[in-house]
Amino acid sequence: PKWAQYLMSSAQFHATVHCLLTSDRLSVQIAALTVVQVSAFGMTLRRKGFISQKEGVAMYALVLVLGMIVIFDDLGRRSLFSLAICFGNITAVLRMYWGMHKYAMWLFVALVLTYLLDQGMLNDDAYPAPA
Repeated sequence: PKWAQYLMSSAQFHATVHCLLTSDRLSVQIAALTVVQVSAFGMTLRRKGFISQKEGVAMYALVLVLGMIVIFDDLGRRSLFSLAICFGNITAVLRMYWGMHKYAMWLFVALVLTYLLDQGMLNDDAYPAPA
């Protein structure tokens, strides 16, 4: 269904933003990588006829939900959840609805996030540096 395609596309934008916000720990990146690799494996199974289209979509949706649980937990611990959701939605709207060029969009996001970081607006107290 069309809504599922939008949901899955939006999740990809969110995962990229969340990786940018949490580059000092690997849990978010590994969760996103797992989604990519399992979905590629699902497409291979589908192409070889081992699973149906519906099973492939279900497998992708399941791994996407599991990945988002890991990501949301990490963002919540960092007090970055709202900011991450906001920027994920902004990127999805800029690209999917307004057709903004993807490189210009990611450059814009990187510049804004860098500015917020430089201004001390991105707080990460959940994972203090080891003593």
